[in-house]
Amino acid sequence: MKNYKFKRAVAYFIDLFIISIIITLLSNIKAINPKYDEYREAYNKYTEKVNDSVSSENKSLTIDKEMEELMYKVSYYSISFTIIEASVIILYFTIFPLLFGGQTIGKKITRLRIESLNDNKKPSFFNYLLRSLLLPMFSTGLFYCAITLIGNLIFLVAFKRAHFMTINKVFMMVGIVWGYADTIYCLSREDNKSLHDLITQTHVVEINTK
Repeated sequence: MKNYKFKRAVAYFIDLFIISIIITLLSNIKAINPKYDEYREAYNKYTEKVNDSVSSENKSLTIDKEMEELMYKVSYYSISFTIIEASVIILYFTIFPLLFGGQTIGKKITRLRIESLNDNKKPSFFNYLLRSLLLPMFSTGLFYCAITLIGNLIFLVAFKRAHFMTINKVFMMVGIVWGYADTIYCLSREDNKSLHDLITQTHVVEINTK
């Protein structure tokens, strides 16, 4: 079982590394990021203000009106990036397993496979799609998932500046709580099933190499 958990962790981080590269490459193509220059300008101003605030005597980050405006601009001008990120995650974790017998690149390397909890059938497109939406992603020390990215994106576009800070915090906290809950639940079970396994009626199994 210990070996299984290690292999599943390795597969996860291999897949995470691959999609991170894809997202980074696509996000730097200005043709599909019409607000790229505005995003870079807003992001640079945001990081400058954060550094100035932290390096001040207070040693703490103050969220004032200017900071809120910069945070909003960074999020708003990165809408295309968010769409790319969510799309890559969903397509990678849906299409690869669907086409290659329940395996992503990471799972193929580590000899793992996604199977249905119902032994009489294979996971469907919907099973893989739902897994891709609920699978916790780990970045910069925090968890999130595709469904929280989509939710935050919808509210950002629909409500513009109104309630931005509250909405952003809510979706960020939902992603963090879900990620840790899913991981801890998986590690605490003898059968190593995670919450997203149970919800999607799938599980990850080792492939017999004999």
